[in-house]
Amino acid sequence: MKTIVAVTGASGALYAQRLLQVLSMHEQVREIAFIMSEQGRMLFAHELGVNLSLQKPDLSLIGVSMDKLVAFHPKDW
Repeated sequence: MKTIVAVTGASGALYAQRLLQVLSMHEQVREIAFIMSEQGRMLFAHELGVNLSLQKPDLSLIGVSMDKLVAFHPKDW
């Protein structure tokens, strides 16, 4: 299964973090396409104290395995 996770500026970084952790460990999930807006990046910084790059976000900083992750920049879409 392939999954897309998009993070915007709406509150809920903790929910996004947990969703990404669970998906990265799930056997049936082969790929997680991840994209976040600038406001989403600021949300992670404000709510979780983690500064993620829009270009290549290192989600291992929030306990997410990078093995299945494919990160996209907002301008890729």
